[in-house]
Amino acid sequence: MGVIGMGAAVVLIALLPWLDKGEVKSVRYRGPIFKTALVLFIIAFIGLGILGAMVATDTRTFEFAHPVSFILHSSRYAVLYQIGYQQTGS
Repeated sequence: MGVIGMGAAVVLIALLPWLDKGEVKSVRYRGPIFKTALVLFIIAFIGLGILGAMVATDTRTFEFAHPVSFILHSSRYAVLYQIGYQQTGS
């Protein structure tokens, strides 16, 4: 099951350029909402990378990593949903 999930993730990443329906393809010309989502992703990526390199303890896992990563990850998708809603107008 894990191999199928990993393969699906690779296929999804390969399809991302065709899934982008925005008129503007460059980050330079996108609005501040998109840039906010990008910064949230970078913070989550670096923070979880640092936590992943440390020895797992109950304190780091349940009291810090889970709530922080959930908030960052969820807010990123909320921002991306808002961008899609604004671009389509529906």
